[in-house]
Amino acid sequence: MADKPENHLAIAAYYRTLAGDALAEAEKHKAMRNTYRHDHQKFKSGAATGQSMARHCDRLTKLQEETAAEYEAPAKLHEAEAAA
Repeated sequence: MADKPENHLAIAAYYRTLAGDALAEAEKHKAMRNTYRHDHQKFKSGAATGQSMARHCDRLTKLQEETAAEYEAPAKLHEAEAAA
């Protein structure tokens, strides 16, 4: 529980770190998606790559971006509390 401005700022920094980590994961999945975009080969198991893997990466990118936004909200709240 934060009761001092410096506590609120520490909590805000923690949430911003989590948001940054989520955005970094989103960027990784964006990069991975691009490797599947034009790949029409199959895995050794015979499973097709391409569209299904691109959709998988798109979903994970979106989820990570949403997660980052969820972490940004309490960060902003704690920064506002620290400034009050």
